[in-house]
Amino acid sequence: MEQYKDNVTFVYRNFPLTTIHRNAVVSAQMVRIAGEQGKYWEMHDKLFETQTEWSEVPDPTDLFVTYAAELGLNTSSIKSEISSGKIYR
Repeated sequence: MEQYKDNVTFVYRNFPLTTIHRNAVVSAQMVRIAGEQGKYWEMHDKLFETQTEWSEVPDPTDLFVTYAAELGLNTSSIKSEISSGKIYR
């Protein structure tokens, strides 16, 4: 990337594995929401580090808001953005 930074674009795509991961879509939404605030990779890493905490809970939204606050994100609209499904419609 350093050598060819003007000629290469790195693209990372989320492909939520919904058949094996009950919170796949909501976690992918959270990462995208964080990305809109400039913290995509920070949230990506946080969710991988804490996966055992949230992967099997019925609704991880409150945990995700906590993680977002820890990363310094504006948390005022996160719950409504997740429930709207705007990222994965």
